[in-house]
Amino acid sequence: EGEDPFTQCRGIPLYHFSMINDLGRAEAYSNALRSEIARLPDGGGRAVVLDIGCGSGLLSMVAARHGAASVVGCDKAPGMAGVARQAVADNALSERVSILDTLSTCMEAGTHLPARADLLVSETFGDDPLSESFLPSLAHARAHLLTPTARVVPGALRVYFTLVDSPDLLAVNFPPDPPLKGED
Repeated sequence: EGEDPFTQCRGIPLYHFSMINDLGRAEAYSNALRSEIARLPDGGGRAVVLDIGCGSGLLSMVAARHGAASVVGCDKAPGMAGVARQAVADNALSERVSILDTLSTCMEAGTHLPARADLLVSETFGDDPLSESFLPSLAHARAHLLTPTARVVPGALRVYFTLVDSPDLLAVNFPPDPPLKGED
């Protein structure tokens, strides 16, 4: 009720379905998490992992399965956090994975996390690493939620762009100033 059928399905943004089914992407994240957790002291056996924008909880569960002692996932959308909590419970990982429905910028180490995290994973940028306020979230996490030596997955991003000159696109993105009034 009141949902946009083109962007939501039971409170879940539709793009989550294509992300979950992107096996190449999931495998790349799994390999990176396995590698980074193995590099931590004790092979991650005492590691705390923070998953910012955890969505369905997939990466939180992967981190736990690769040996992280404690994983805290957070998502600003209560519906997604609920889905993640159910997925974690269905996969018998509730003892090591907790899901919060909050922004990471509202979290504190020692309150929302058992300690500062040794590893941060995030998949909040889709095809645009500057979207969903990832850089401010990362800066906040580095200052307040992560250990000084914490690793981040992904460890780097590459942005490609091209310049386009199109009056039609300009008109769609930047309406005339002053706005048109009356009839065309």
